[in-house]
Amino acid sequence: LGYADLGKEDRRRVKMLSAILRIADGLDRSHAALVDEIHVIPDGEALTLELSANGDVDLELYTAGRRADIFREVFGRDVKFRVKKGEAK
Repeated sequence: LGYADLGKEDRRRVKMLSAILRIADGLDRSHAALVDEIHVIPDGEALTLELSANGDVDLELYTAGRRADIFREVFGRDVKFRVKKGEAK
C-alpha cells in the first residue's frame, strides 16, 4: 500500500506526521542528542518550541527552521524556537 493508495484523511494524517517528523529530525541534525526536552507553547498564530539543550544547537535550529515549511502549510501556524540551555530534568 503506497501513499497514493491512501484515502484523503489518511494522506492528510501522513502529511501532518511528516511535518512534525521533519522538525524533529532537524532538531537532531548533528546526531549528538543536544536537545533534552521540548515544550510546545501556543503563541497566537504560532507555536513556540521551547528546547532544553545541553550544547550549541545553532545547526539544529537552522535545520529545523528550514524544515518547518510543511508544518506551516499543513497546520497553518508558524513555528518559533526558544532555547533554555542546561535546564533539562
